[in-house]
Amino acid sequence: MKIGRSLILVWLVIIGLTGCSRMIASVHKAPYDAQTREHARQLLDFVLNKNPAPETFKGIGNIKIMKDNQVESGRIAWMASGSDKLRIELLSPYGQPLAGFSSDGKYVYILVYSDQSFYKKALSKSNLKQIISISVRPQEIISLLSGRPPVMEFSFISLIESKTASGPVLVLQKKWWKGYQKIYLDESADHIRAVEIFDGSGELKYKADFSYKIKNEDRIPDRLDISDGQGTRVQLVVNRHWPEVEISPSAFVLTPPEG
Repeated sequence: MKIGRSLILVWLVIIGLTGCSRMIASVHKAPYDAQTREHARQLLDFVLNKNPAPETFKGIGNIKIMKDNQVESGRIAWMASGSDKLRIELLSPYGQPLAGFSSDGKYVYILVYSDQSFYKKALSKSNLKQIISISVRPQEIISLLSGRPPVMEFSFISLIESKTASGPVLVLQKKWWKGYQKIYLDESADHIRAVEIFDGSGELKYKADFSYKIKNEDRIPDRLDISDGQGTRVQLVVNRHWPEVEISPSAFVLTPPEG
């Protein structure tokens, strides 16, 4: 009797998962046959393996933030280690420090130099909206700065057609009531051109467009353009990029100003 109940529960779970995936496919108007799913997985693995993220990296560049018909520009420096350690320093056009943001994998720290304001809170509750005006989590910005999209855990993957994109578009989702993402590839499906992240209601959280330059056969991030669909846009031009550099863990911890 217990075995019979267990088999019924397993069967219901299988039906539920299959139905959920078919529902997601219907919403995205995406094919759900085994061949398409396998092709999509292979494409995703290919572009990620061809464009590996460095374990550590540093960079410096110019940033422009456009919001509410206002434009702020300046310099920006960053460093990252692994998937959750990040430090960003915003500088004025003359190189003066404006604000610092860091994550040590457990907490995030924000220091505004003009009024010496200091904030510290748990990583799980944090994003970079105070720094770049767009809600991007530290783990996501690390991926973006390395030239790769953040890839969510997914149970559904397929290929869809786009009226604006010339290359293949991958759609990934875990559950039908959760958020999803679209990854845009170039015409030859050789590298990633853009990524869109959506919340559970289908609203766009942000879109990131990538451009690269080739150095020693490696594809190096050259420009990053992030927009949130509500009029805010951040443009980052990479001047220098240093992969696989030594960074002390203490560099990712900001401390309150003295006095």
